[in-house]
Amino acid sequence: PGPDVDHAPKLLGVTGTLYVVALLLWGTRIHSRLRPIPRLGWDDHIITLGIMVALIGWGFFIVSIAHGVGRHNFYVDPTDQAIAQHWLFASQVPWAIAMMLTKISIACMLLRIKRSKAWLAFLYAMIAIQIASGIASIVFQLLQCIPLRALWDPSVSGARCTKAESAYASIYANAAISIITDLIFALLPITFIRKMQRPLRDKIVLSALMGLGIFATITSIVKLTLVKHYGSTGDSLWDTVDLSMWSVLEEQV
Repeated sequence: PGPDVDHAPKLLGVTGTLYVVALLLWGTRIHSRLRPIPRLGWDDHIITLGIMVALIGWGFFIVSIAHGVGRHNFYVDPTDQAIAQHWLFASQVPWAIAMMLTKISIACMLLRIKRSKAWLAFLYAMIAIQIASGIASIVFQLLQCIPLRALWDPSVSGARCTKAESAYASIYANAAISIITDLIFALLPITFIRKMQRPLRDKIVLSALMGLGIFATITSIVKLTLVKHYGSTGDSLWDTVDLSMWSVLEEQV
């Protein structure tokens, strides 16, 4: 291994900044929906829940950093390695839930704009796909090993775990759904934004969301390239640095 470099400050700085920005944008959004009269919709409630769940996941991630994530495994005590892996795994479940809620919130926001039967049917189908994909991802994560503890504790014997090929297949399938969904949500407003009889501010917001959707697609693709090489070096606490930062970026975008 290389020298005992600790990427904890980098991880905390980058992810912390992303969460601060996300909270500021969320606060601005909610404030604008409360004045002059309250007009919160399902999209606002769902994104609020998504933010709360994401913060829980970030809390788990911070605990994993405190126990060695961001350092080479060689320099981390085996007990701390197990604890770090445990909390790193725990952070993945809130991440999956937050991603699902964020996309559902976007669909609910688009439901406000048009009310045609085809539009409603399409967006409700997109919501159903997000729920199904999110649940499938979480269930797969929780059933990777029996007992689950074997994922982070190498001392567990006799565990039954899914093959690496199955794990990668699940990751790629969910990533494909995420990428396609991001592209659809990013490009969907093109079909009506010019003809939309709404204030200029609403059109600007939609245009910004289109740009963010395309950027989210890019982050998903970058993260997927990192997943391919994760774990290949046996230095998991170190290898997760870039993957974790791109995961948080994908979540917050």
